[in-house]
Amino acid sequence: MKNLYQSARLLRQRIEQFTKTVKTSSSIVVTSTLEDVPVEMYTMIRWITAGPADKLQTEVRTTIVDRGALTLSQNLMFGFKSKRQITYKLSDEGAGFQSQQARENPQVLGLALTNLLNPQGHCASYSRALIMETALANAVVENTKPFQGLYVPPYLKKGTFVFFASDNTDFVEDTADGKGTTHGTVTAIYQKADALGEPITPPLRIGDTKSKSLLVTPYHTAMLPCEKPKATASQKRAREFSINNSGVADSYQLTQLGWVVASTLSRMKGERSSQIPGWAGNNSLLSTSKPLTEVGALPLLPEVAHEWSTLLTVMKQVHQLKELTVGEEYITVITYYMAL
Repeated sequence: MKNLYQSARLLRQRIEQFTKTVKTSSSIVVTSTLEDVPVEMYTMIRWITAGPADKLQTEVRTTIVDRGALTLSQNLMFGFKSKRQITYKLSDEGAGFQSQQARENPQVLGLALTNLLNPQGHCASYSRALIMETALANAVVENTKPFQGLYVPPYLKKGTFVFFASDNTDFVEDTADGKGTTHGTVTAIYQKADALGEPITPPLRIGDTKSKSLLVTPYHTAMLPCEKPKATASQKRAREFSINNSGVADSYQLTQLGWVVASTLSRMKGERSSQIPGWAGNNSLLSTSKPLTEVGALPLLPEVAHEWSTLLTVMKQVHQLKELTVGEEYITVITYYMAL
């Protein structure tokens, strides 16, 4: 036990002496690398979990052990209590410990969003998550001011094609009577991750995340008025026969037909555990790797997606973003699901 105590004492000293790169006040940086923890503590935990082996049988297993050791090290850093915290005389018997923001890591902040595991000491408090969300929300509102209320994601770059997808997003939709639900509209923005163009807007400037203020800067997107257009007789007939596969490669049609036939035969045989993957899994196995894509979203519109005024507002927003990225000569590409 004496050797264990000496080891623990040494690790506490390393944690107390450990310092990370100073964060700027204009950004929230939550990293997860070996530079975030003392090397002595990480090494000790890795020895405990997997022994002295540097490499395991496969790269996957090595990655799992390395990631687990790093996560445990970060959680020990977060749970560390300084001598001052231990000896501090409290005026309230029910007071807990205040965590140090410098030791926050992705796990403790991510779990804080659910507000479930803080009482067990696994994450930061939910109030801390609200403070960071407020700072991010205010930074987004500041971003919209140079663009007349339009939010421009900082990763968007000029000269690279951009496309969009819009859908409804519903909250508290599992109520028994269907009442009290909240319906909104969200728009996703896609652009290649390796785009070489100049950023349209600078990175978000995050305000003070140490303040306990939850005051959000007011922000509102005005819905453009739009009445439902009256369909002509020819448009009604066109909707009845709207299937069009022009431009779809024959090879793709054959692979999709093959999946339909194979999955149908598998179900007809009554197999409980079919060897045929789902549609998405089948396509992921057959497709070649694609360049990584940056994905972002516009601020939530608190309006139902199927209203014509909402659809018009969304189309106007994405058209403006398209012009900022590639100019007027390119078309605007936005996808909706069939009902919209």
